[in-house]
Amino acid sequence: MLFRSNGFDGFRGDMEDFTAACYLVELTGAFIRPGDSQPAVYELLKNFLSFMDNGGETNLLCRFFEVKLLSLLGYMPGFEECVACGDAVSDPARGGMFRFSASRGGLLCRRCEVTGEKALDLSVGTARFLQAVDRMAPDKLHRLRPGPLFTQEAGPLLDRFIKIRLGHGLKTKSFMEQMQNLNPAGS
Repeated sequence: MLFRSNGFDGFRGDMEDFTAACYLVELTGAFIRPGDSQPAVYELLKNFLSFMDNGGETNLLCRFFEVKLLSLLGYMPGFEECVACGDAVSDPARGGMFRFSASRGGLLCRRCEVTGEKALDLSVGTARFLQAVDRMAPDKLHRLRPGPLFTQEAGPLLDRFIKIRLGHGLKTKSFMEQMQNLNPAGS
């Protein structure tokens, strides 16, 4: 048992943290085929479980883990340029807002967005922050302090992208959303 052999005693008294830890484990398992040896992935998981166990901000750590896992496995979406035309995300002529297409795996500028496509708004700031998370070593991520816009934009974006990549949702994610609906003020 991962929890018993590594301690992780802090999860025992907090349902939100325990559920988030279970989500990280389920997410990792969903991307890794049984029998595949992925020591870097399991080291990443162990590190993030330890960060949570030591009192890290659960929701933020989940988002950071998602980015690091996607990047490590080669699934990181494109945040530097429009996946259709190649315009840079920092292009001021685009007004600083892009649309994120989970099905295409990255940003779309307003010009390239297809009418009716289920794309999400994404600010340049959030795109840059996601890039910073991707590039930063896991033990340095505690230095990052995202604003409310990051939380508002990154959550739905990563949720949708992961669900499309996996082809299904995750049970723990659904449970976490149900818990959030029961306690909308959060903890």
